[in-house]
Amino acid sequence: MADAPSPSDQAGNEAITEDQQPQKKGKLTGILPMILGVAIMAGLTWAFTQFVLVRTIEDSLKGVLVESSAEGGSEEKTANGGEPSEDDTHGSSDNHASDGSADHSNASDNHASSSDGHGGSGKPEEEEKLENPYQIESALVNIKSTNASRFLVVSITIDSGQDDQRRLALYNILKAKDAFVRDMTLEILSEFSMEDLSDEPAAKNKVKIQLKERLSQYITDKNLDYSVLFTQWAIQ
Repeated sequence: MADAPSPSDQAGNEAITEDQQPQKKGKLTGILPMILGVAIMAGLTWAFTQFVLVRTIEDSLKGVLVESSAEGGSEEKTANGGEPSEDDTHGSSDNHASDGSADHSNASDNHASSSDGHGGSGKPEEEEKLENPYQIESALVNIKSTNASRFLVVSITIDSGQDDQRRLALYNILKAKDAFVRDMTLEILSEFSMEDLSDEPAAKNKVKIQLKERLSQYITDKNLDYSVLFTQWAIQ
């Protein structure tokens, strides 16, 4: 059998154990404040980041986003040539819908003012008036059988004694066929000899009859009553 430890040895071991326990407690007591300090610093850092730094960044980003959205809106309006967007259109339509009565009242006022602008009489505007009738100025033709030694110079006016509207209609027809009317007039006059022209009234009457017969192919409106007038008739 092994010998049991003596009382002196047992007392020494207990002394060693009691000396080690205070050393362990001293180490733990020294480490604990450091751990608490680290934890407090981490908490302060988190709080600073969460409540100060993050909010500062958010505020800065909000300002940038607002400015960029404003610039984007102005660029969109510029690209659209200043036309309102759909939201503006809907907004304006809502305004028109809500203020419909005011719009109708304004429209009635506008109509009233426009009627006042016309004098309130309601009469139609004056018809277009004819300033000058259709004319052929100083037409020169060789007299038949004179070997181009004698000439006839005439000026002709074709006009109507009716109202201005029919006079204007006659003028427009003849002006549209101006070249043809002039040609047929010269052709009729070139058929007259000195003997025919010796009786001026009869010669003029023959020219009027023949000219009106040929003009009938252009003046098809039978309600247009017109006359052929000679404002110049000279033999040279």
